[in-house]
Amino acid sequence: MPEHLPALALLDVLRPPVGWLVDRALLSTYSAEPSVLAAVLLALVARDEDNGSGARSALARALIELRGRVAIVVQRGRVAAPGAGSMAIGLLDRYVREAPYAEGAVEGVEGRSWHAKAAIVRFRSEADQQVCWRFWLGSRNLTRDLSWDIGLSIEGRPGGRGHVVPGVDEVARRLAEAAGESAAWRDLAGEIAGVRWETPSGLRVERIHLHLPDDRGRSMPPAPRGLTGLFAVAPFLDGQTVSRLGAWGDPNTERSLLSTRQAMASIAGQAGRPLLGFAGRLLVLPAPLDHDDSHSESESSEADTDSRGLHAKFLWAEHPRGATFVLGSPNLTRRGWTRNAEIVAEVAADLRTDAGIALREGVHLFRDRAEQVAEADLGIPVGDDPELERLDRARSQVAARFVARQRRQPDRSVRVESAAPPHPDDPEVLLTLRRLGGHAAPWPREQTWSALPPVEEGAESDLLVLSVALGEREQSWTQMAPFDPPFGARRDDRDAAALGAWLGARGVLAAVGELLSGDGGGDAGVAWDAPDEQAHHGRRGAAAWDKAPSVEMALRVWQRDQDRLSMVDNLLKFTPPSGAAVEPQEAEARERLDAFRRSWTVIRRELRTPRHAD
Repeated sequence: MPEHLPALALLDVLRPPVGWLVDRALLSTYSAEPSVLAAVLLALVARDEDNGSGARSALARALIELRGRVAIVVQRGRVAAPGAGSMAIGLLDRYVREAPYAEGAVEGVEGRSWHAKAAIVRFRSEADQQVCWRFWLGSRNLTRDLSWDIGLSIEGRPGGRGHVVPGVDEVARRLAEAAGESAAWRDLAGEIAGVRWETPSGLRVERIHLHLPDDRGRSMPPAPRGLTGLFAVAPFLDGQTVSRLGAWGDPNTERSLLSTRQAMASIAGQAGRPLLGFAGRLLVLPAPLDHDDSHSESESSEADTDSRGLHAKFLWAEHPRGATFVLGSPNLTRRGWTRNAEIVAEVAADLRTDAGIALREGVHLFRDRAEQVAEADLGIPVGDDPELERLDRARSQVAARFVARQRRQPDRSVRVESAAPPHPDDPEVLLTLRRLGGHAAPWPREQTWSALPPVEEGAESDLLVLSVALGEREQSWTQMAPFDPPFGARRDDRDAAALGAWLGARGVLAAVGELLSGDGGGDAGVAWDAPDEQAHHGRRGAAAWDKAPSVEMALRVWQRDQDRLSMVDNLLKFTPPSGAAVEPQEAEARERLDAFRRSWTVIRRELRTPRHAD
């Protein structure tokens, strides 16, 4: 990930303090990149590096340690196709939960999206089993976007200092339901209701809402009484919502609107002049210099883009009692405030306190970095790219229609069967399907199934890559198609086969060494997304941990955290594929791994055997 502080701030929230472990975590995002999902898992086991990446052995540990503890809800069709590490990325099917909303209109029903961005993490102390919670919400997706964002992070403990935040328990319940984890979170949602959250003196989180599409009566909050100033920020606008905000307050109220030039130009000419309430205080952020406008984004899908420069969404309202800060995921659109799944926090700020003053200065930093424009100078909005619009529409249609299962055939090939033909309406758009890291195969029109060739067990995944192409242009993404019958208990065997092939013997030894010794493992110089030739050749790919296992080491781990012994048991199931020619270093590592397994069997038997006094 890019070395950009806002891009890493969420990882800081997810990373457990020294001496603590992640017990449970729920995350929510509109869109995601596989590399960032991997960074999230690495942070949750405190093995991410400064740039958000990490070693192969560290990611293997995260994939084992977090089983059954973590779920990530994402809008269906909004996980990007992976660029590297496909074998490991396939194991993310344990963690990804798709929200099955149709983003485009279907049979007269307006489109909607799962657009909430949030994280709820429960930490447990290794020393005394104390519990700590962290909660984050904001406008950032789980992508490498460098745009301007804003978020709220709070920490608390049951019975601790601070105050109860209304709505947090309902957010937990709703996220757990969306993730299919209601049973696991039933008691935890009750616990979080009593957590007291610490905030700086002068700031108070009044309430947190997770709005769902079918909630009745949901809308933008009303204007605070006595409004003296309003600063409204979002990259996407519609005329009705902006007109409503422009009517907040009275003639003496100072109202400012920050968005993109394109968004403002698109509503400037509408009847009723929606920008009139912000006359003289229209602000835009310049487009970033290091981004390509790789795809369009319209209000019909509100697909988050890296090319806008602005991604924050908030309302800052000043009044005689201080300020009300409303922040979260919704844009300043009807879709955001009435149809999408969105999360919002309401924060009260006392502007006489240091914390209130600092928050106002941070909010005003957006305004100070922006460029002021006049409505007359906005110009005509840039015309849409018709071909790109066709691809966007085709992608949304396929993502909504691809409700599929994978079924293994007697020859070990896989037949992917969709409930209905998943093709887009546009007959010129071609649809293809492939495995992660595999070759694309066309999906014939009007056909409800497509075939994938046989692969080794470790290459199987519920995640598949879909692509729509129009001429030379193409959009690809990753989407779930669970196996039927499901992996079930076989998923552990699949994981072992995948990680054994991906890590090699040296990587397995490095991962075991990290668990037993507590350090970063021997292949710390090789990033998980490095090319295979870099990971398996040269000194940087060799496992430097070469201490023989001992009863003393195992006892230290056993006394501190017996779960780690079980994780070592799981790691030792990772068997590098046999039969293929390997380089001398890997062959030597395989001999050491076999010796390690024999010793570990003895150690584990000794630890399980009860001792009796003579």
